[in-house]
Amino acid sequence: MESIENFEKAGQTEESLEQKNARLADGRLTEAEIKAHWENPDSFLFENEIIREKGGEAQRTKFRVRALSEGFKDGLLESVKGSWDEPTFQELAETLDNFFEQRKRKTPALLNVEYYIATDTQDKPFAITGIYTVDIAGGAGFATSEQLDLEKHNLATRLGWFAVSPEYQGGGVGGFLFNWVEKMAQARGSKVMVVETDDYENEQAALNLYGKSGYKSGLDIKDYFGPGRDSVNYFSRVEEGTEVFTPSEKVSEKNREELLGLAKKIYSPERYQEFEVCLELLFKQKEGEEAVVMPHSFVLRNEEGKIESFSILITGIYENAIFSVWEGSDPDAAGSKSRLAGALRGYAQGQERGVVVLGREGADDQYLENGFAPANDGVPEVFAKGDPTQFLLYSKKL
Repeated sequence: MESIENFEKAGQTEESLEQKNARLADGRLTEAEIKAHWENPDSFLFENEIIREKGGEAQRTKFRVRALSEGFKDGLLESVKGSWDEPTFQELAETLDNFFEQRKRKTPALLNVEYYIATDTQDKPFAITGIYTVDIAGGAGFATSEQLDLEKHNLATRLGWFAVSPEYQGGGVGGFLFNWVEKMAQARGSKVMVVETDDYENEQAALNLYGKSGYKSGLDIKDYFGPGRDSVNYFSRVEEGTEVFTPSEKVSEKNREELLGLAKKIYSPERYQEFEVCLELLFKQKEGEEAVVMPHSFVLRNEEGKIESFSILITGIYENAIFSVWEGSDPDAAGSKSRLAGALRGYAQGQERGVVVLGREGADDQYLENGFAPANDGVPEVFAKGDPTQFLLYSKKL
């Protein structure tokens, strides 16, 4: 807990405005400061200036960093439009709409999301960065950090949408924002930083930045959940003609205790604790509410009426993929893993998704035997059907 305690103590001693500006620019914000800023996001957090030599002359870029509010959305989208192809840009626009809806409710969600922007001194936006605390996947953040032993459970942070207007590229602002988010994550106690991206040709500069910053590629991440607890990912394409699976039962308060009994049987003690925390968040965020990440779930029962398998899935951001972030089958029930694999594909078909991705603590070759493939080299067609780019992850230990 030492890093989180230091994070809370930061800024509580007397400091000048210049010292405070420097501290915030270093990513050392207290939870109280973050909450206060989001109450008044139209004011800026801090100002900064980057000086680079170009053509024998000093190039100065002075900018302000602030939380993204609705008044800045249209100007921001216009400034960063050239950073992606059109389908991806539309996904960004839709994500921001859902983001504002999620913030208005002021209730816990499966994904805690913050977006920050850089503006010039005339308050014109030209860059965006995001920070996701991944509650649903066991890495926590404010919502769950006090409920888990941080010696056993790593907090994980993901970089949200990240782009700089073409006219400001090369001036160092992108690198600054990238490092700033990483420092914020570290100050909060995060042990792992993850970047979701693709191999689209316009992403090459960003991929180079990740490599230079010490990030490694691969969807399998060592020690992601905690010491000795690796994240391993699999994926399956949903073939045309796959029979739609419409669940008759979802994960709910009614089947909570029975579900926990099965989870205790199939998960490690640490993973089970994370699952309990996840259920609290799942029950607070209702299916169908506009949010950056949308929850889905189902359970499968055997002939005796007992829960045999289950899955908690998420959609959002990516048009053609659904992610099973929690799933499990009774190891004593013959064929349960096969039935779950088929249900995952069938549910994805019903949601009009062409790819289903699932993440595990540790390897599980039974998924390979049931139509899934290793995802470590990337996942195809996540962003849209027919999209030739590969979905990639880059990660770094903080």
